[in-house]
Amino acid sequence: MLVAALQSCVDDLARRVDVIDHGLTRGIFDAGELARHATRAPALWLHLANLEPTETSGGGDAYDYDAALTLYVIARDRLGSQRLEGALDALVLPLLGYIPGQRWGGDPWRNGAGAVAARTLYATAIDQQGLALWTLEWDQTLRLPRIRS
Repeated sequence: MLVAALQSCVDDLARRVDVIDHGLTRGIFDAGELARHATRAPALWLHLANLEPTETSGGGDAYDYDAALTLYVIARDRLGSQRLEGALDALVLPLLGYIPGQRWGGDPWRNGAGAVAARTLYATAIDQQGLALWTLEWDQTLRLPRIRS
């Protein structure tokens, strides 16, 4: 259920911008992970960074969690455009305007996405590969079922 909901989110985001690849990532991007994905850039990779119960999560059959979501945005040099333009104008800016308030397909999305922070993850090694790497980060409440054994 949770993986399907996250996949639905990144599928929708990928439809909003022109990317070659998208999906879910197991964790924070390091140089090796970036190298594996760089050949299929521009790309979007969503990571669920954290889940914490809300103060009002209540009880019963489901709990509310504050989810910290990180979307990795990878852009590369293209003929006729700079990677900064490709990253910012074609990917980051449209998503910054789209994400806040979004609920992706009902359950388990409890309410709309919060404000989005954009950060560049500039490093010389990334730049030398002809890539730009950004993150878009936001919080959103998820209602997850209580599973009893």
